[in-house]
This record gives sequence, C-alpha cells and structure tokens, in this order.
Amino acid sequence: MEKICVAVRVRPPTSTTQDNNNPNGNHWNVESNRISLHKPLGTPVPGASHTFDHVFDQNSTNSGVYELLTKDIILAAVEGFNGTAFAYGQTSSGKTYTMNGSENDPGIISLAVKDVFQNIEMVKFFFFLTFAKADLFLIIFMFVVLVLLNISI
Repeated sequence: MEKICVAVRVRPPTSTTQDNNNPNGNHWNVESNRISLHKPLGTPVPGASHTFDHVFDQNSTNSGVYELLTKDIILAAVEGFNGTAFAYGQTSSGKTYTMNGSENDPGIISLAVKDVFQNIEMVKFFFFLTFAKADLFLIIFMFVVLVLLNISI
C-alpha cells in the first residue's frame, strides 16, 4: 500500500451545473490515470491535463472508489495500523455524496463501518479459536487483557 495516494473523481453533470457553470460545453476526458479538459468537439484545452494515482470517471460508483482506495486502509486499521482517508474539494464537487452515498450506492463511511465490524467479528473468532486450542481463554476489554480460564495452571 502506498503511503500517500491522490485520486480524482469526476462528478456527473447535473442540469443546473451544465447550464450555469459550463456555458461553453467543455468537458473532462478520463484516460487511465489522466484527466484533461476538452472543448465541445473533443479538442484538448492546452495546459489542462493532469495525472493522478487514480482517476474515476462520472460513471464510477462509491463502492468502486472504496474498494480501490479505502478498503486496505480500513483493514489495516482493524489490525492496529494508522491510516487516513479524506475527501477534499470545492463546494458542490461531490465530497458528501462520495463519503455518505445514497440508498442505492452506499458511501465510503457506510462501507468502512461495515468492513470494520465484519473484520472485528473475524478477529474475535480467530482470537477465540487460537486461545481455545491452548486451553487459555482471554478477554480484552478497554485495552486490558483478562484471563478467564487457564487450564494449564
């Protein structure tokens, strides 16, 4: 996993943004990890091409963004590593939608919380099985390890 990853997601245009913010018909073109501004007939705008670690086009889903960018950070955090994922951008650029999502396309926060709880359950189960075989039963509560049963004593 890279230490820092910068990604861009192109928000689909709404009727309001098309009418008010894009009177000349320019649009963003996504090719692999490069995004470039193009005129209505497809001619690139000079100096308006940028490369990032990942670029998501307007058809991307929140789950696709989560799987590629955030899931590894969440799973590492469950194992005790530090990690940060955040959305940054101008007002009305789609940050809240990406983080919160909708009923049909859950956002990064919902997907992360789901994975955290699923993986905590797996860790607890694995932890229980590991120590059950050693005839030692432990519980971790508030960062304190308590021995519940130690058959070997």
